[in-house]
Amino acid sequence: MAPNLAAVDAALGSCEIHRSVELGQRQGQLAQRIDLFDRRVVTAEQGNSLPIRMITIGSEANAIAIARGLLDCGFYILVAFFPTLGQGKAGIRVCITAQHEVRDIERLCERILEKYAKTTGKPYPLR
Repeated sequence: MAPNLAAVDAALGSCEIHRSVELGQRQGQLAQRIDLFDRRVVTAEQGNSLPIRMITIGSEANAIAIARGLLDCGFYILVAFFPTLGQGKAGIRVCITAQHEVRDIERLCERILEKYAKTTGKPYPLR
């Protein structure tokens, strides 16, 4: 079966970006955003160039409450819990992109630390 027209157009667009300076610029922006997040919120993925960070919360109810609080602040955050993670190891998953503004990453970090402390009654652990 032949690929649909949208898939062909997406592949051509991707090729165009890969042959231009735009790819390096976007990769540099993404690396800066990830580094900024990592300097503010410590995760097991710190230093990893992949843009996904898991903030371990523990309690499923607390993870849901924190994600809800972040949603109320305008941040859509995914919650992960059993069976994806072990029981009692629930967390929230942050996906960073090059499109995120620096001020938005800073604000997200502040809200994560604030919501974590408010929900759990403890400051966010810094290893």
